[in-house]
Amino acid sequence: MSIEPGPGAGPEPKGPGTPPEAPQDIERNGRQAMWLALIALLMMLIPLTSVFAVIPAVAAIVLGVRTRRTAKRIGRQPVPGSLVGIVVGALVAALFAMTVAVQLYLHEEITRYGRCRDAANTVQEERGCRERLAQDVERKFGLPAGSLNEEMLP
Repeated sequence: MSIEPGPGAGPEPKGPGTPPEAPQDIERNGRQAMWLALIALLMMLIPLTSVFAVIPAVAAIVLGVRTRRTAKRIGRQPVPGSLVGIVVGALVAALFAMTVAVQLYLHEEITRYGRCRDAANTVQEERGCRERLAQDVERKFGLPAGSLNEEMLP
């Protein structure tokens, strides 16, 4: 007498011989990709959460691609939400990458501005720090003098 369960007693592992996902699963995954991308976009607009916006953006891209591949594999039309998730997620990820790249490129100037602002005792000295930052950024990017004004900077 054996105590091991017989065939079909437990859940079967997914593999090449298993039936495809249900249509409602594909549609749900497409909607989830879209919502993740929109959450990432919203997070990108809020200063404190923009650092973490890349997480739902990448998740939206991965889920959108997987959903479209699954739909194609079973012969269904691609789910519209998955395409929105891929496009908006990629846009947010690209904006995030550009923001990080610019901050790394301007690290010296930003650090100098922070030190200057910390040492400033008056409003005039703070204004001078912003003017110096504008000049440094113009020089770094090769912009004509006076093209950035202090209202454009923090």
